[in-house]
Amino acid sequence: MKRHGFTLIELLVVIAIIAILAAILFPVFARARENARKSSCQSNVKQLANGLMMYAQDYDEVYPVWDRNLSAAEQPLAPPAAIFPYVKNVQVYTCPSGAKMPSIAGLPDGWDQYGWGAVMFTFPGPASLGYGWNDMVFSATVVGVGGMSMARINKPAETLLVGDAAHMFGGAGAFTFANACCDSPTLGWQDASLDGGDAGTGQPTPDSASRHTGGSCLGFADGHVKWISDRELISRCSVMMNPNQ
Repeated sequence: MKRHGFTLIELLVVIAIIAILAAILFPVFARARENARKSSCQSNVKQLANGLMMYAQDYDEVYPVWDRNLSAAEQPLAPPAAIFPYVKNVQVYTCPSGAKMPSIAGLPDGWDQYGWGAVMFTFPGPASLGYGWNDMVFSATVVGVGGMSMARINKPAETLLVGDAAHMFGGAGAFTFANACCDSPTLGWQDASLDGGDAGTGQPTPDSASRHTGGSCLGFADGHVKWISDRELISRCSVMMNPNQ
């Protein structure tokens, strides 16, 4: 019996079916990957929040503090560096949905993860995007050089400590960190420009925002972590940042 191959029409039908299936399945796979990255991000924020709580418990219930008005020699350990003995994993400081940023002239890759104020703490790895920290809890300019005590936070379950925030670069002579504050739907996280060494010439100062679609992973002063939508974050940001609420 003579066998015939596929006709052109049959091949085109098969190709069309494959294309339709791909169009249906690829977005599903992409969402699944992003959900996995979001879960990993929530785990990171949880570990950072726990690290802050453990640090405070070991230091008379006072959170770590940074002071940009001090010299590099006088600077205390910035919060990300101060809690590293409790976190013990540099990967926790990087959101899995963060894109690699270009290296900064004169600075090693990874500097932006630990650098606050005039002090830079580096570790091996790409210059990736890290997390934003609440200045109203950790800045000596706001809370005093003695640091913020846990007792001063009136509503720990509603006060933000650390959260997902994209973009950390400033212009020459300064670098930018994302405050844990959202001031508009277009700006997302609000940038805070800090004194702290040369970030390279001509580096951009982009608006900051969550790396995830529709919301951010946020860690609170009682240690819990919650996914909060962009809309809720925008409407409640000033309340969540204020430890005296």
